[in-house]
Amino acid sequence: MLKANIRKEFILRRKALPNTEIIKRSENVTQIALRDHRIDTNGYYHIFLSIKEKKELDTWPLIKILWQQGAQTVAPITNFKTKTLENARLTLETIVKANKRGIPEPIAPDPVDNGQIHTVFVPLLAFDPVGHRVGYGGGYYDKLLADLPDHVAKIGLSLFEPCEPIDDILHTDISLDMAVTPDNIYQFS
Repeated sequence: MLKANIRKEFILRRKALPNTEIIKRSENVTQIALRDHRIDTNGYYHIFLSIKEKKELDTWPLIKILWQQGAQTVAPITNFKTKTLENARLTLETIVKANKRGIPEPIAPDPVDNGQIHTVFVPLLAFDPVGHRVGYGGGYYDKLLADLPDHVAKIGLSLFEPCEPIDDILHTDISLDMAVTPDNIYQFS
């Protein structure tokens, strides 16, 4: 299946979900993601901040549990000129506001170097059985993931189970190491 078709299908599927279902699925993803995971307090967890208007998976429950366990977190800051993401420290005191495209971001970013990241929770619309992902198509996360050390865990968070295999994978597409859905964890080699 082609990414453009998957993107259209999963945007429609997400739009059809009632808000109560998104909350339930987001909480399930949080519980499953942390069920067998030992929280690492050395380094940072990079985690996207959800766009509620797009009915994205709500990452705030996961962020709050990471904070309660002593973990440090960063959120992405979007650089639209270079089509890249930068890391900004995210704490309880961080003020977050939507940027010009509606993406929530820290308004006074405290930068964190890519070398300090040990885990990236990756946003996605869909993923396939081997760990390829479909996002909105801008390539921002592929660039970020390509710039990170090899040992960094790349974990996709999904409201849905895997889609059919993605046919149009590019050499610049970075695969996930793991994906978490409301019901399952998928490990990829």
